Amino acid sequence: MRIFFLTAAFFYTCNVWSQTAQADTLNYLSAVKNAKTLYRQFIDPPTGLYNGAEYADYAYQITEGHPFFESADFNSGSVVYDGILYENVRLLYDIVKEEVVIKDPFEIYKIALINERLSEFTLSNHTFVRLVENDSVSAAINTGFYEVLYSGTTGVYKKQKKKVQENVAFANGIKRYVVETSNYFILKDYKFYPVNNKRSLLSLFKNKDNEIQQFMRKNKLNMRKNKGVALTKAVAYYDEINK
Repeated sequence: MRIFFLTAAFFYTCNVWSQTAQADTLNYLSAVKNAKTLYRQFIDPPTGLYNGAEYADYAYQITEGHPFFESADFNSGSVVYDGILYENVRLLYDIVKEEVVIKDPFEIYKIALINERLSEFTLSNHTFVRLVENDSVSAAINTGFYEVLYSGTTGVYKKQKKKVQENVAFANGIKRYVVETSNYFILKDYKFYPVNNKRSLLSLFKNKDNEIQQFMRKNKLNMRKNKGVALTKAVAYYDEINK
């Protein structure tokens, strides 16, 4: 009889333990599922974007200017990374290093995206594409990010560059400041041409040079004062009259 009660107690205990274990397992699986859901909600955009090297911030060392496009603050934009479009991404574009920078999901550090995997991005309503140097297209283009000012039958692209220079003779020590330059290119018949003055523009569109010149004069488009606007409007006009 004693053995019977001990055996019954053993099986009862095992049954209770099994039910408890099952409950614990279900609770564990439920907790994991909830954690994954919360993680996916928190990691927005998805983790495929958070793939790059840690960005080393150096802007604080610069006395005048900053290395970024337009603003030193993170602004909303989008990126095409590994062929996938990610929208509503807070980012910076470091022109000096030519790197697109985002924050990690917990905003502990900054990540520099891998250029070879980044084909396009937008920032503050400006669109940039990564062009790759190719002798068959034009030796004028070096691999890098170019802003798309106009995209039609013909295209206008801007290459902005920034360099950090030092003045060691500065009274309070070394002065670091940013020097900025810009170059412009026109995409015509699948080839890029550098265009930085009115003469080179008209030379490229010889078949419509008189019309373009009159259009620029009528609309007071000055290449010296605002080269980007003048080129964009002149090339758009060329596409219109060259149909």
